[in-house]
Amino acid sequence: MAAVQAAQPTATVEVWRQDEGRIGLKPMVRRVWVKRGSRPRAVNHHRYEWLYAYSFVHPVSGRNWWLILPTVRTDVMSLALREFAQAHGVGAEKQVVLVLDGAGWHTSGKLDVPEGA
Repeated sequence: MAAVQAAQPTATVEVWRQDEGRIGLKPMVRRVWVKRGSRPRAVNHHRYEWLYAYSFVHPVSGRNWWLILPTVRTDVMSLALREFAQAHGVGAEKQVVLVLDGAGWHTSGKLDVPEGA
């Protein structure tokens, strides 16, 4: 944070934390009634439907901001960063140090990081 403040002495600098969480549905096995002595038959389709909550948290104030997106990929992470930067006025006047984990879509060279983030 000190390096960012030194590089941009007139800008406001904030530290935020970001992570994703998977939310969704998974089929459940149900009980079925069968005649004694016969084998139960339950058809089950293994279909998973997931969405991901991309959350951004400002630890000092407790403010948070999030998006629900369909997957975790570099291009989707770039979209999340763009939307976050636009929503919070990130740019030359306001710099954000964003703490991320080591996920591949966070460290990819193809990640499009907006100015100020």
